[in-house]
Parts: sequence; C-alpha cells; structure tokens
Amino acid sequence: MLGLAVVLIVLCAARDVWVMRTSPEAYAMVPWIRFAWVEFGITLAWVIAERMRKDARAMA
Repeated sequence: MLGLAVVLIVLCAARDVWVMRTSPEAYAMVPWIRFAWVEFGITLAWVIAERMRKDARAMA
C-alpha cells in the first residue's frame, strides 16, 4: 500500500515538472504533488492503525 502511495507521489511530481517546463502559464497551474502527499499521509496513518489493530488482537 505504501509502495503504491510512493509511486503516486513520483508520478505527480513528474507531471508537475513536465507541466512547469512546457506550459506557458506554469505559475497558474495547481501542483498535484500537494494532494499526493496528503494521500501518502492518510495511507501511512491507515497502515499504522492496521498494525496496531493486529497487535491488539494478538495480545488478547
């Protein structure tokens, strides 16, 4: 799951670099990388919560 989130970040960064270099209105575009980082944070929180849930079940 985290690997997929990292791939999304790399793809969004590549898209942002490409748009910044090719678009005449580069400063008006919204960078996608900021949204990818939010998705990464949510994914990381989900992974941590799942691990804590599994550990709590193992202890019970």
